[in-house]
Amino acid sequence: MNLDISKDYRIYRTMSDPVALGNAYIELISSKQNRYHLTIKYPHNTSHRKCRERLSQFIRYLNRDIYKNRYTNKLNFLEGFACEEFCTKENTYHYHIVIIDCEYLPEHNKFKELIAKKVRKIAEYDPKNQVKDPYLQDYYNLGNNKLEVYVTKDVADDYFKGNLFGSTIGILGAGDVVF
Repeated sequence: MNLDISKDYRIYRTMSDPVALGNAYIELISSKQNRYHLTIKYPHNTSHRKCRERLSQFIRYLNRDIYKNRYTNKLNFLEGFACEEFCTKENTYHYHIVIIDCEYLPEHNKFKELIAKKVRKIAEYDPKNQVKDPYLQDYYNLGNNKLEVYVTKDVADDYFKGNLFGSTIGILGAGDVVF
């Protein structure tokens, strides 16, 4: 399917009002044909850099398994949004990933098994900074954008902390997750 979400994303990154930016992300996410919402966490005190590295690695592993040569040739890949959230209690980040539907996505139980397999692969590679507690659910929107509001809640906070606009929202694409 390969929707061009990066065009909208670049436009949003230039907005100067954090509330309007948050609302724009809510609208962008809710306007897509989303299929899954996946939450992943990391062990206590995992650095921001390591969280983002492992997130991109995790998404690459999923892409290679789902799309095979179509991913290698950048023809098909997971598309969607990774919403970053800092967890004070754990002193690390976790991610809410909204995945846009496409014909190659596995059904829920098979995708859940694939996610568990890739989590184990990362744990073998880097046990200290492994992905932990993946939670997959079918995407839902009952018309109130409740999930979109929840996953984008840190956009305005990010701005007020002096960070770049939208740097808590990344896009999934042909390469790494881009924030």
